[in-house]
Amino acid sequence: MLHRILALVKPLVFSFAAVSMLALAQSEVRADPVTFYTQGCFGAACAPASAAVTTFGSASLTFTATGTPATPVTVNTPVVADLGQFAIASTPTPETLAPTPFTLIVTQTVPGPTGSGTFTATLSGTVTNNGGFLVATFDSPTSFVINGVTYTLVNIDAQNRLFLDPTATGGITRISARIEGGAIPEPATLILLGTGLSGVAAGVRRRRKAANK
Repeated sequence: MLHRILALVKPLVFSFAAVSMLALAQSEVRADPVTFYTQGCFGAACAPASAAVTTFGSASLTFTATGTPATPVTVNTPVVADLGQFAIASTPTPETLAPTPFTLIVTQTVPGPTGSGTFTATLSGTVTNNGGFLVATFDSPTSFVINGVTYTLVNIDAQNRLFLDPTATGGITRISARIEGGAIPEPATLILLGTGLSGVAAGVRRRRKAANK
């Protein structure tokens, strides 16, 4: 009796393992691509554009977006990518900047619409002067999801602050986010898994019939 059970179970285990390994290999080869672009602007109720600037005294703070509606960027997730850059055009930083609202909009085109829904997300914050340093403080939450893809700011401190470094190359400070895509099995993977499981089931039925004769 034990011999018959092992004869039935052993092929099942090996067949399922083979199908699982093939499906895993198929999914590992495929990265989850995400295509998006950003827009940003300074001031209350501002109209986002691909580039935005605010001036204070003889200096200026410029935001440069990542991608444009005509030329978005594509990354393979998971990845840490830039959502845009701040650039200060003065060193040292003048202390004349009043608290200035900042809005960042992320628009995702891939994965694209699968029905009704919003495929943009907005982060807001305020740029202030803190003892000679410009600081962009983002409002909570600093993580958002667009169509199953998660964006999480990673280069901010525990108080959601991003210090804008006027001594960096070109005075540039990046807004960096970890982008993680929701894994969606490819049709080929689903077909492979379904076909393999069907074959396993058929094999088990044949062996049961042979064992009962």
